[in-house]
Amino acid sequence: RPVPVLPGAEWGGVVPGFGPACAPQPQACAVGSLPIVPAIHLSAPHTLPSAPPSMLPILGHTRAQNTSEPRRHLTSTAQTTVREVKRLDSISRSPIYTSVGEALGGLASIRAFRAERRLLARTGRALDGNVVMSLANMSANRWLSVRLESLGALAAAAAALAAVEQRGAAALLGNILSSALQITSLTNMTLRSASLAEVSFNSVERVLEYSEPPQEAAAVVPGAAPRRWPSRGALAFENVTLRYRPGLPLVLRGLSFRVPGGTTCGVVGRTGAGKSSLINALFRLVELEGGRITLDGVATDTLGLAQLRGAMALIPQQPVLFTGSVRFNLSPFAGHSDAALWAALRHAHLATAVESSPLGLDMVISEGGAPLSAGQRQLLALARALLRPTKVLILDEATASVDVETDALIQDTVRREFGECTVVAIAHRLQTVIDAHNVLVMDDGLAVEFGSAAQLLAKQDGVFTDMVRETGPASERMLRALAEQAADAVHLAVPARSGGSHLSTRSVDLLASPPPSPGGASPLRALGTHSRELMAAAGGAAAQLKKALEGLEALATGEEVYEAGGEEEEGGGTPRSHAPRPAPDGVAARGDALSAQAALARAAALVQEVSSMAQRAQRDVDELARGRPGAQWDGL
Repeated sequence: RPVPVLPGAEWGGVVPGFGPACAPQPQACAVGSLPIVPAIHLSAPHTLPSAPPSMLPILGHTRAQNTSEPRRHLTSTAQTTVREVKRLDSISRSPIYTSVGEALGGLASIRAFRAERRLLARTGRALDGNVVMSLANMSANRWLSVRLESLGALAAAAAALAAVEQRGAAALLGNILSSALQITSLTNMTLRSASLAEVSFNSVERVLEYSEPPQEAAAVVPGAAPRRWPSRGALAFENVTLRYRPGLPLVLRGLSFRVPGGTTCGVVGRTGAGKSSLINALFRLVELEGGRITLDGVATDTLGLAQLRGAMALIPQQPVLFTGSVRFNLSPFAGHSDAALWAALRHAHLATAVESSPLGLDMVISEGGAPLSAGQRQLLALARALLRPTKVLILDEATASVDVETDALIQDTVRREFGECTVVAIAHRLQTVIDAHNVLVMDDGLAVEFGSAAQLLAKQDGVFTDMVRETGPASERMLRALAEQAADAVHLAVPARSGGSHLSTRSVDLLASPPPSPGGASPLRALGTHSRELMAAAGGAAAQLKKALEGLEALATGEEVYEAGGEEEEGGGTPRSHAPRPAPDGVAARGDALSAQAALARAAALVQEVSSMAQRAQRDVDELARGRPGAQWDGL
């Protein structure tokens, strides 16, 4: 009779290969009666002629099975059946272990959402599936035992008949019967051992597979790169194609773009566009199918893996922290002093959190990064990147899982500390890369758009424009304003390696205007005067942005904001011409205010950077004007 399948079981009650998954009790009874029949006939020799007919029904019952398929050999059938059933039994245990592990790891969430019954039902279905396969396993063993007992009984009967015909001594007859009865157990043990050995060889196959993996490229290739490579950090993708395994579709399909050295390139795209595959190709985690990638003119496939990966720094979305101290996580190979570690923590805005611990750099970080928050773990990964001398920094959605404040801290540190490096930032938030020098828009493994954010937003039907529109009207206005500010900032200053500076129209007019004194001062001194004017203008812009920040902070915290220009009434603080405007209510308004606040904070930092550059230019010009050249002309 078939085994009843428990409700919700994922496995059927029929196991292919040996009929219904049942416990063959009638066959066991028949096998148990086999030794009795020869004993009866031996005790009464006159009944021996009737022995074969009396055993035919029993033998026929024990050999009854599905005749729709051709008969297969007993040993091959047994080995195949036992092996497959054991495999299914092992597979059916995995859902149980998974369900128990998830329950232990998510007890708080399960209780909070009252999902106990749902989890119990899922675990019950997994247990039912395992019980069904366990019954099938036991049935397969009983199926084999029935056949082996039948063979043993036949051997014992044949031995008994031969002994009676020979009429030998009683001792010889006893030895023959004893040996014949042991055939069953020996055959059973032999077949079980063979099946177990065959199943165990699956582990041997895995060991052999992992002991001979595909060989990776060499760690170091002597002479593959110049001595001071990389010097600029210029990246170039030339018709790059990539697939993860033979037979799988291409994830990068002819990707081509260039990132000049020292610039920032943002990479955006929808899910599945190939952004993470770009990083895998750059670090050679997966070898290219076609095309090539160059870093400062050197093809990456000609370099050793240690050479290539050592020339770049990566800050992933989920930072990897090891169980140990802060010192160990910052410098696993103890290659930096404590002073350098503290400096990196200060630049990453994490020194205060580490100093609050009495252990300092020896503060213990447990599994999962505790006691650090998600944002602090990301800042620790940033500090680790600061300790690594590099010309290329890769940000793999480094700010996607942190709050707006931590995002602003990371962006500020990247702009300040990696200003001379090439930065490739894969971003989930568009405002993270809106001020990048170039933005790469990917779709289905291809580069569909490439250029500055202002250039891409000028295309009304562009992919990047559609992505900006999907963020909402308020966010779209903010992103467009940031893109325009970034475009204006490009005109203010570019790295000195280009041989000069690109200035805005107003700055060019100032520098090209005639000297202020009619006596005709030297051009260098006039340039110094004009640079002071430029510095003053930048300082005024910074002051205006500071005022805007104060107003936005009040708006974000819910305080009342008064419009300037109103006259106070007698004895009151409310303006006469302008009524107080309360902060807008709702999460959306607060989010817009916080986003605008973060955007203006970045703009203020940019203007302050321009101001400091103007101060340095003023000092250089003054040195030249006094006849003591203290700077190179390209610096000027």
